[in-house]
Amino acid sequence: MASIKKEGKYYKVYFRVGNKQFKRSTRTSSKQQAEKIKIQIENDISAGLFSIPKYSPHLQKGLEEFVKEAIEFSETTKAKKTAERESRVLRNFVNYMGDIPLSSINVKKIEGYKYYLKNERMFKSSGVNIELRHLSAAFSLAVKYEYIAKNPFKDVDKLKVPQKQPKYLTKQQAEMLLNSIKDDPIYHQIFLSLCTGARASEVVNLEWKDIDLNNKTLKIFGKGSKERTVPIPKILEDFLVLERNKTGKVCRKDIPANQLSKDFRKCADRVGLNRFTFHNLRDTYASWLVQKGVNILVIKELLGHGDISSTLLYAHLAPDNKFEAVKAIDNMLDK
Repeated sequence: MASIKKEGKYYKVYFRVGNKQFKRSTRTSSKQQAEKIKIQIENDISAGLFSIPKYSPHLQKGLEEFVKEAIEFSETTKAKKTAERESRVLRNFVNYMGDIPLSSINVKKIEGYKYYLKNERMFKSSGVNIELRHLSAAFSLAVKYEYIAKNPFKDVDKLKVPQKQPKYLTKQQAEMLLNSIKDDPIYHQIFLSLCTGARASEVVNLEWKDIDLNNKTLKIFGKGSKERTVPIPKILEDFLVLERNKTGKVCRKDIPANQLSKDFRKCADRVGLNRFTFHNLRDTYASWLVQKGVNILVIKELLGHGDISSTLLYAHLAPDNKFEAVKAIDNMLDK
């Protein structure tokens, strides 16, 4: 039988394997967590699975200490918004798990955390999956740092999320919206997004130096500082030509992306477009391209999607061109 005793900051577990007596730090000041580690050691010994390296103090990186390292890494290597989200996710995980060794975190514990998020915190399935994705990224870092041998999140199944069809504006709805805001400063942002598929954050950061009117293209800097070049349609080119002698930001009203999204919802609500968001302008851009028969791979590049599955959400809008397509066989075999 093993026993625990607090020595200094942390509890230690005393146990015997064969004729040898061992003492190992639990790396936690919580008696409850120390008891769990003691039970885990006892179970490993009983099952013949005890491994000295697994319980060596220098390999027992505590969750709380690792989370601090992971947050620092995120803040120095990732976009500000991503780093902030990751920090919240990691701190929530520590609050639930306690300061336990990384090596003690397994699939069963993670499944318990999934249940907690879904049924006690009332997270949507998509929200739970986002949390798991950030945690998996952090634990991949722990593997890289050699704190653990394997990322336990790799063996955890994501929750099924019902696939929602993108919400987009019809031509008439878009015209109604634009006509209602012609004198509003955010007209520029809305028009730019409809013409380029740019997100709110991409629109507000667009500068004149990113626009090449000679080649009729503009550069968009998206998530994770990814850059993509988008052709400028004629209607947008005419609009930009009238404005081209300006410097700095393209849009007249310099506001943050979250405020732009709020202002857009107010404008949409005023003309009866309830529950439409600024992101639906991006959906509209993609949907219109699909409806006109543009290749889905081309649309993927225009939107800057990293994964084709994101673009395929719009595929159901494509015209049924199968009969037109097989006419190519007639042409090849004619005569």
